[in-house]
Amino acid sequence: MQKLIGGGLVVLACVGGALHLTWQRREGLRTLEQLMGALLLMERELGRGEPDTETLLALAARSVTGPAARFFQRVGEALRRNAERPLAELWREEGEALALPPAARTAFDAVGQLLGRYDAREQRAGLHAAAQTLQEIFRSTKEEEKQTSRLTLALGSCGAVFLLVLLL
Repeated sequence: MQKLIGGGLVVLACVGGALHLTWQRREGLRTLEQLMGALLLMERELGRGEPDTETLLALAARSVTGPAARFFQRVGEALRRNAERPLAELWREEGEALALPPAARTAFDAVGQLLGRYDAREQRAGLHAAAQTLQEIFRSTKEEEKQTSRLTLALGSCGAVFLLVLLL
């Protein structure tokens, strides 16, 4: 009976681990999608006028949820507290908490370099380019995620069965 319970726990642990990995990757995709939407919102707002950077960050924070919202809130707070520090530095530091693929991180960090430094037209162009890059990465990552999640679940299940056979 103990072996059966132990085996069941091993199966649950392996499948649970696989499900957790799949969930983490999907959360990363949601964050990427939210960041993309926030950048497009910032681009539109710059097209309507020339709001200051703090206003753009506040609008972005209100338009998204989860890690993306926390990112924009923290950058806005850090900017208010440390006005002498460059926005690019604050943006990069706070962005480290976001689980982004390397290519997405490069495009996203570039936004911190341009906000508040150039005229509205150049900022809009940079925001649009970064959003387009994030969108391309989102599409390719989403396709990979479909295949990877099935593979992860299959490997987790097979590993669980293999361990179960070894234990019993």
